[in-house]
Amino acid sequence: MQSIILDGHATAPRGQETVEGIGIQQTFDMNSPVLICKDRKLNTNFMIAEAAWILSGSNDIAFPAEYMRKYRDYSDNGVVMNGAYGPAYHRQRAYVVNTLVEDPTSRQAIITIWDERPEPSKDIPCTVSVQFILRGYQLHCVANMRSSDVFLGLPYDIFTFSMMAADVLRGLEERLDTHLDLGYLIWNAGSAHIYERDLSKAMACIDGFNAAKLDEAPLYPTQHSGSVEYHLKAILAGESVNWVVGDE
Repeated sequence: MQSIILDGHATAPRGQETVEGIGIQQTFDMNSPVLICKDRKLNTNFMIAEAAWILSGSNDIAFPAEYMRKYRDYSDNGVVMNGAYGPAYHRQRAYVVNTLVEDPTSRQAIITIWDERPEPSKDIPCTVSVQFILRGYQLHCVANMRSSDVFLGLPYDIFTFSMMAADVLRGLEERLDTHLDLGYLIWNAGSAHIYERDLSKAMACIDGFNAAKLDEAPLYPTQHSGSVEYHLKAILAGESVNWVVGDE
């Protein structure tokens, strides 16, 4: 965020003032996919619910809207989300697993989210593709995004892509009968931006991060994978959960 604010340029797609960096890449450890920042006020229940919803293959708006009511504002018909990742993930997951089982070094294990020539919609997918690469018993994920709101959306996307990779990893372990580890998420954004209305909150996060002692307040604390899986299953089963992370 700091580099985008300092080095980015002002632009206003759809009339909304933003500061933007073009062609930005960042790497994240998928074993620690939860952002901790008091000023961001991350909705961790929605974070888990959205990932569970995507892994289920659904595009029904009712489920994620239980955890974030504003989600309904992006549905064209109040019933489904046009740009939901779930259906594309559900259709292509088996292909990804099969591809890596047949050739663990393959570069073809890709899920395509973007639709060719999409129709006008309030919900156009921000992600173009998600690639899974298996190297040295580690599964890495490369997410290519046409657009990424690094203050509001990226914290949720880091978790979502990490859970996709964890789900693919589980499928590979079952087929290959071997233990694999989650590796790194390589995030590529054509447009990485911050909306002008969020700049003061973004700068507060930056100030807090710069003032923190990282050994005392890690930005990405490790969460036990079993705990994450438990909450994903609980949400899909319709159970009420309250996964408190750090100070959130």
